[in-house]
Amino acid sequence: MTIDETHQDGVTIVAPHGRIDTTTSSAVEEALNRTVARGARDLLVDFARVDYISSAGLRVFLVLAKRTKDTKGRLVLCGMPEPVRQGCRHDPGG
Repeated sequence: MTIDETHQDGVTIVAPHGRIDTTTSSAVEEALNRTVARGARDLLVDFARVDYISSAGLRVFLVLAKRTKDTKGRLVLCGMPEPVRQGCRHDPGG
């Protein structure tokens, strides 16, 4: 799991790569918490290179949504592949 972060026009763009599951969700959460702690309010999360997200991963983004709302920020999720968009009812990798 890697996470790219860029900035454009006051928006922080976060692009995780790989699987977001019980093994990686804590690292994703820590990275996002650091980003918000540095002052990022408006976040765009690009899921284009995420091939799977578990309920543990979804929880990370639910918490992030609440946190950005509390700080009057915005959270936008985009680029979701079909398995992620469909709620990851199955694990395509096994």
